[in-house]
Amino acid sequence: FAETSDRRILQARFEREELYFISFLKGVSLLRLGDEIGATASFRKVSQEYPTLAINHYYLGEALRKRGEYAPAKLEYKAYISLSRSGAAFAEVLEKIDECEARARR
Repeated sequence: FAETSDRRILQARFEREELYFISFLKGVSLLRLGDEIGATASFRKVSQEYPTLAINHYYLGEALRKRGEYAPAKLEYKAYISLSRSGAAFAEVLEKIDECEARARR
Protein backbone atom coordinates (compact mmCIF):
# COMPACT_ATOMS: atom_id res chain seq x y z
CA PHE A 1 0.00 0.00 0.00
CA ALA A 2 2.79 2.45 0.86
CA GLU A 3 4.44 1.96 -2.54
CA THR A 4 1.16 2.67 -4.37
CA SER A 5 0.52 5.75 -2.21
CA ASP A 6 4.07 7.04 -2.79
CA ARG A 7 3.70 6.44 -6.50
CA ARG A 8 0.44 8.43 -6.60
CA ILE A 9 2.02 11.30 -4.67
CA LEU A 10 4.98 11.39 -7.05
CA GLN A 11 2.70 11.21 -10.07
CA ALA A 12 0.55 14.11 -8.79
CA ARG A 13 3.66 16.20 -8.10
CA PHE A 14 5.05 15.46 -11.57
CA GLU A 15 1.77 16.43 -13.22
CA ARG A 16 1.62 19.71 -11.25
CA GLU A 17 5.22 20.58 -12.14
CA GLU A 18 4.57 19.68 -15.76
CA LEU A 19 1.64 22.14 -15.85
CA TYR A 20 3.85 24.96 -14.55
CA PHE A 21 6.59 24.10 -17.03
CA ILE A 22 4.00 24.29 -19.81
CA SER A 23 2.82 27.66 -18.44
CA PHE A 24 6.41 28.92 -18.53
CA LEU A 25 6.88 27.76 -22.14
CA LYS A 26 3.51 29.30 -23.05
CA GLY A 27 4.69 32.60 -21.57
CA VAL A 28 7.91 32.50 -23.61
CA SER A 29 5.94 31.73 -26.77
CA LEU A 30 3.41 34.49 -26.13
CA LEU A 31 6.19 36.97 -25.45
CA ARG A 32 7.88 36.08 -28.74
CA LEU A 33 4.56 36.50 -30.54
CA GLY A 34 4.11 39.97 -29.04
CA ASP A 35 1.37 39.10 -26.54
CA GLU A 36 2.92 40.71 -23.48
CA ILE A 37 -0.34 40.61 -21.51
CA GLY A 38 -0.78 36.87 -21.99
CA ALA A 39 2.91 36.27 -21.30
CA THR A 40 2.74 38.29 -18.09
CA ALA A 41 -0.20 36.20 -16.88
CA SER A 42 1.63 32.94 -17.62
CA PHE A 43 4.83 34.04 -15.88
CA ARG A 44 2.91 35.29 -12.84
CA LYS A 45 1.16 31.93 -12.56
CA VAL A 46 4.54 30.21 -12.51
CA SER A 47 5.92 32.71 -9.95
CA GLN A 48 3.12 31.89 -7.53
CA GLU A 49 4.12 28.23 -7.42
CA TYR A 50 7.87 28.56 -8.03
CA PRO A 51 8.99 31.94 -6.64
CA THR A 52 12.67 30.93 -6.73
CA LEU A 53 12.75 30.05 -10.44
CA ALA A 54 15.20 32.72 -11.59
CA ILE A 55 14.61 32.46 -15.34
CA ASN A 56 10.89 33.02 -14.87
CA HIS A 57 11.64 36.34 -13.15
CA TYR A 58 13.82 37.34 -16.10
CA TYR A 59 11.07 36.67 -18.63
CA LEU A 60 8.43 38.31 -16.46
CA GLY A 61 10.68 41.35 -16.36
CA GLU A 62 10.92 41.25 -20.15
CA ALA A 63 7.14 41.11 -20.56
CA LEU A 64 6.58 43.94 -18.09
CA ARG A 65 9.28 46.11 -19.68
CA LYS A 66 7.74 45.63 -23.12
CA ARG A 67 4.38 46.70 -21.64
CA GLY A 68 5.96 49.87 -20.28
CA GLU A 69 5.67 48.74 -16.66
CA TYR A 70 9.22 49.70 -15.78
CA ALA A 71 9.13 49.70 -11.97
CA PRO A 72 7.75 46.13 -11.72
CA ALA A 73 10.10 45.00 -14.51
CA LYS A 74 13.06 46.35 -12.55
CA LEU A 75 11.98 44.32 -9.50
CA GLU A 76 11.74 41.15 -11.58
CA TYR A 77 15.19 41.70 -13.09
CA LYS A 78 16.60 42.22 -9.59
CA ALA A 79 14.91 39.00 -8.44
CA TYR A 80 16.50 37.20 -11.39
CA ILE A 81 19.95 38.46 -10.42
CA SER A 82 19.53 37.55 -6.75
CA LEU A 83 18.25 34.04 -7.55
CA SER A 84 20.45 33.20 -10.52
CA ARG A 85 23.50 31.04 -10.09
CA SER A 86 25.07 32.13 -13.34
CA GLY A 87 26.64 35.53 -13.90
CA ALA A 88 26.76 35.23 -17.69
CA ALA A 89 23.91 37.63 -18.47
CA PHE A 90 24.18 39.96 -15.50
CA ALA A 91 25.65 42.87 -17.47
CA GLU A 92 22.74 42.73 -19.91
CA VAL A 93 20.20 42.56 -17.10
CA LEU A 94 21.84 45.45 -15.26
CA GLU A 95 21.50 47.54 -18.45
CA LYS A 96 17.80 46.68 -18.56
CA ILE A 97 17.43 47.73 -14.91
CA ASP A 98 19.06 51.06 -15.75
CA GLU A 99 16.70 51.46 -18.73
CA CYS A 100 13.68 50.75 -16.53
CA GLU A 101 14.82 53.28 -13.96
CA ALA A 102 15.34 55.94 -16.62
CA ARG A 103 11.98 55.33 -18.29
CA ALA A 104 10.12 55.16 -14.99
CA ARG A 105 11.34 58.69 -14.20
CA ARG A 106 9.85 60.12 -17.40
